Amino acid sequence: MVNVAFTMAPATAYRLLITFLLCEQKVLQKPVLYLSYFFKQYRQQYYEELQSIRDAGTWEQWLMFFLRGIVEVSKQPTQFESPFELSSKTR
Repeated sequence: MVNVAFTMAPATAYRLLITFLLCEQKVLQKPVLYLSYFFKQYRQQYYEELQSIRDAGTWEQWLMFFLRGIVEVSKQPTQFESPFELSSKTR
């Protein structure tokens, strides 16, 4: 078993696990849901939503933001020329 805490940031691990859960539930056919890019695009809102959970427990609001990310990302093309192409676009 790999200790996720030492190999990647916890938030990244959770997004990866959610992607695998969606595959296991047959919502996705392949694990190609790249939510990190969505969160980077909406970085300010991402941090505001997380802070709102800490301050006021607004989990429903966070969930709606997260689901919006799933919808937007799922509409994007899933083919890339190489793994490095996607990586360079998100830096």
